[in-house]
Amino acid sequence: MTCYEGKQNRTIGKSLLQLIYVLEKVYNVANAEISDTLLELFKYDNIDVDDIEIVEEALILFGRRRLDFVDALLYAYHKVKGYEVYTFDKKLNKVLEE
Repeated sequence: MTCYEGKQNRTIGKSLLQLIYVLEKVYNVANAEISDTLLELFKYDNIDVDDIEIVEEALILFGRRRLDFVDALLYAYHKVKGYEVYTFDKKLNKVLEE
């Protein structure tokens, strides 16, 4: 990260989704490792993440449960901002009801 030292960097939602998808599906990185690493990365002062509370909540759930990250994001919006989530996904519905 030295080449970006002192510069503000903003993550874009689509980039984050794509990064997680590639790490999980292409490189077979465990959800917990992805979650832990990104949570640690986002602590750097020069990385600004939109809706960080949502992203952190989603990453925590993603690291603990066997859910797609998009489903974890939906759960996080429900938990943090009180959004109503409607889905046919049985796993996600189970988590939303807890």
